[in-house]
Amino acid sequence: MVVSKGPPAVAPCREACPAGIDVPRYLRYIAQGRFNEALAVIRERIPFPWVCGWACFHPCEARCRLKDIDDPEAIRILKRFVSEQPESYGLAPGTQSIMPLKPAEAAALAVTPAVTATGKKVAVVGSGPAGLTAAYYLAKLGHAVTIFEARPQPGGMMRWGVPPHRLPPEVVDREIEAILRAGAEIKTGAEVNSLDDLSAQGYEAIFLGTGVYRATRDEPAEQGIPLGAVPRSFDLDLKDGKTFRVNESNLATSRKGVFAGGEAVLGRPSIISAIAHGRKAAAAIDRYLGGEGNIDEILAPPETTVPPWRWGLAIAPRVTPEIQDKVEQPIDAEAAITEADRCLRCDLMIAADPDKCINCQICQMRCSLRRFGAFNPAKAAIKVYRLPSGEMHIEFTDDCDLCGLCARYCPYGAITREKVPAQAS
Repeated sequence: MVVSKGPPAVAPCREACPAGIDVPRYLRYIAQGRFNEALAVIRERIPFPWVCGWACFHPCEARCRLKDIDDPEAIRILKRFVSEQPESYGLAPGTQSIMPLKPAEAAALAVTPAVTATGKKVAVVGSGPAGLTAAYYLAKLGHAVTIFEARPQPGGMMRWGVPPHRLPPEVVDREIEAILRAGAEIKTGAEVNSLDDLSAQGYEAIFLGTGVYRATRDEPAEQGIPLGAVPRSFDLDLKDGKTFRVNESNLATSRKGVFAGGEAVLGRPSIISAIAHGRKAAAAIDRYLGGEGNIDEILAPPETTVPPWRWGLAIAPRVTPEIQDKVEQPIDAEAAITEADRCLRCDLMIAADPDKCINCQICQMRCSLRRFGAFNPAKAAIKVYRLPSGEMHIEFTDDCDLCGLCARYCPYGAITREKVPAQAS
């Protein structure tokens, strides 16, 4: 009789991602060479896949269970890889590099705008990752969104806070262009001095995605940042003299209809954390305006089967991109597929068929080695033994954390990774 364990509520890598990207799912698509589906999975949660492929600090990798036996999965590098594949954007395989974009390639990045306009106007102050993310989802929900950016170019911390060798400006430009196709309008060189002025212009909700409030004018002058870009307090409550005090559940400030997120609330956040704030704010603002607050998107087809690991029992070494002139070079398709195949698929259940087991003990060896650094079947979280009847018996203890090493290394297919059974979903 087949026994099973799991699945977990959420894979550790996905749990660690502030935006909740379904990492194991897009890695499985990459391992199958289905790069467009992989990118679609990423875009279901963030509108900046390419930016994050370059500059995310990848907290997901710190939670990858591969690190217990090897180097963690190169999740960020793979995100960048699929973001740079022509076929991910409907272009012919073999098309020349999409950086910088050519006019024909840029047209392929169009995002379908919202079908039904709500008639509601939203102002977004600041065009960093939080503001642009909020604007993207609000525009797709049908709201008329205007982004006000004091600086001459949009991008916020993505443009001004990350060195160009770590995040090329053309990458930021391309992602912003796709976001604006969702229907938002942006005004650069447009300093906002008063929230009352925005309200008088008919904006029913305001999102503040500005930087950290500073009481002095010295720092921006030293850094060459336009003084108009220095965030203002707007007479809102501040929690530490620099960041806006907000309701953590919906990012609402002390003024009705005004929300804030990203650097304006978190201080010095990562790009992915700011994106997560933009998502939360968009949902909250939509609810404030009378909507359901549902910003979820289904862009990739559902998985119906779980493909076998391409490289069998072997776990390849982690891919290491070349560095030239401080710039991380892209990897090729073969390297990406091999790297993605390293994933242990922690989001899936484990199924064991005792009839296929020959009692080789490899599963218990791998489990105890990972957990205790030495082979000790008595301490393994999987128990395998032969019953008096002669039949094999397999069971998982409460200590099993569904890392999947037993399934990865079973040479006879007695232990596998499986999707959740229909009756258990």
